[in-house]
Amino acid sequence: MRWHHLFRFLVIGIIIATLLGACGDNTATPASTSSSTAAATSAAGNATTNAATTSAVAAPTTSAAAAATTSVAAPATAGGTFRWTMTGEPDSLDPGLASAEEGVNVVNMLYDGLTQFDKDVNVKPAIAESWSISPDGLTITYKLRKDVTFSNGDPVKAQDFIYAWNRVVQNEKADYEFVFSDIKGVAEIEKLTGEARKAATIPGLVAPDDYTLQVTLVAPAVDFITRATLWPFRPVDKAVVEKFGDKWTEAGNLVGTGPFLLKEWKHGQSLRLEANPKYYEGKPGLDLITIDLIKETATAKLKYDNGEIDAYRVGVADVPKVRNDPKAKAQLVITPQLRTNWISFNFDKGPFKESKELRKAFYQAIDRRLVAEGALQGAGLPLTTLLVPGIPTYKPYDAYPYDPAKAKASLVAAGYDTPEKVKQLEDTINNWGDAGKSGGFAYTAERAGWQQAAENYTQQIKQNLGITLKLNPDPTFKTFNKRRSTDHEFLIYFGSWGADYPDPANFYQPLFGCGVSNQQGGNYCNKEFDTAWKAGAAEPDTTKRAVLYQQAEKLLQDDIGMIPIYSGIYAVLIKPTVTNWSYNSNGPFPFKGLQIKK
Repeated sequence: MRWHHLFRFLVIGIIIATLLGACGDNTATPASTSSSTAAATSAAGNATTNAATTSAVAAPTTSAAAAATTSVAAPATAGGTFRWTMTGEPDSLDPGLASAEEGVNVVNMLYDGLTQFDKDVNVKPAIAESWSISPDGLTITYKLRKDVTFSNGDPVKAQDFIYAWNRVVQNEKADYEFVFSDIKGVAEIEKLTGEARKAATIPGLVAPDDYTLQVTLVAPAVDFITRATLWPFRPVDKAVVEKFGDKWTEAGNLVGTGPFLLKEWKHGQSLRLEANPKYYEGKPGLDLITIDLIKETATAKLKYDNGEIDAYRVGVADVPKVRNDPKAKAQLVITPQLRTNWISFNFDKGPFKESKELRKAFYQAIDRRLVAEGALQGAGLPLTTLLVPGIPTYKPYDAYPYDPAKAKASLVAAGYDTPEKVKQLEDTINNWGDAGKSGGFAYTAERAGWQQAAENYTQQIKQNLGITLKLNPDPTFKTFNKRRSTDHEFLIYFGSWGADYPDPANFYQPLFGCGVSNQQGGNYCNKEFDTAWKAGAAEPDTTKRAVLYQQAEKLLQDDIGMIPIYSGIYAVLIKPTVTNWSYNSNGPFPFKGLQIKK
């Protein structure tokens, strides 16, 4: 998921090419929208298939394909309580600010937008009942339903979308501001700072009437139909935001458009969501969702075994045990994710910025199988590219295969040719920042598997390069993400990204594009790489697009802008009383259809 800006996709990926072709007269209606995004479904399905044939992870008790919507074959009735868990606090419940998994999961249940993804990652109508694209591809016109209200009863109008989108673009620290960048006028606003930026409005947004929204782009970008499904595009109630200020997302203040309401938020402890009686699609299948914030998987397992919760994410170390437990394995659901985990460097300053040979030494010193199949016990898939299997144009490529001897040679080529110089490098890395607070290998233990992966990686660096890196875990993802993606204070650290939707540009631009402010790539910038991925995004021919995107991947890996390590899975234990569980390879699917068997 993730974090950044300057998002100029011209014509994006197989998904969008299919979308344009299926529209015919460039008009999408509720009936045609589903079929028009068949390629998105195919991409998500490929993710499942490819991941399922790559590793032992791919032999889950519940098949990966079924995991998107696993249903226990038993009658269920509407209502009931679903007792869920998350490992950390939502970073925000403001759709314009949420970027981490926990926040996005909850935001997706509190707010609906113009369109929505179904369980197969098809685009479906939501608050917009239809939309059309002008012949030149520059203007998209959405027609809104007239029966939608915020949860406080205020009608949802086109002006609410304009207000919400302006809020995100006006905020220099909004991680997902980049998704608006190809709307007319946004690029100019991105150059502003301070009060001038806060006062700017997007000229490419117009409401001809209360229930019509027109979006004008700087260049044809048919992917906008898919992209506008993401959470930063959700409307917010201006009156509520202005009344409560920074506290507007607290329980009792927050109003949304989604199937659930925020009734309670005990920070650091729990959340409580109740069915929205004003939801325009009708009452959801649950009365209540309780979410306990449980960092330790052992604690979650105990609560699950005691019948106190209905589902929890299985820890990396526990997946093999669950598979071997006759009772538990029948309740295990595993979904391969379109998620990459990698090692990033600081490209603002420090030794890794100065030397590609040093980065190469760290690249060649890592055996990914020992991380994915050893430390993670099969709960990860070894990876040598930023893109993961299932993303259109993915092609295996290993720029610098694991080779300890070559890794040591690269270290010498970087100038660290004596024990004293190697020790000096070790001290520089470990003592980086204020009193060494930013030094060593940085990560957060709040992310599943990172502790085990970090321990394994640093052991391999010690064994193969003779460098002992201290472990530097941040206690919370929220603070780690700020230090990593905004402040860029670490020298070497973990990065992670899950696809917002399955397309290469959704990885390349926000993570390693030049000029991106809130990126995980340590302010990496490679003009050749930027030229290649942008050309791929602009190329309507699918064969040519694949070549350009694969060229971009090769440039990124050859330059060692990052070190890919593994892709992830989502493993969860679910009680048999829960039906219509929804989680797909592209991420969480809102729980409005979920039911409890009584």
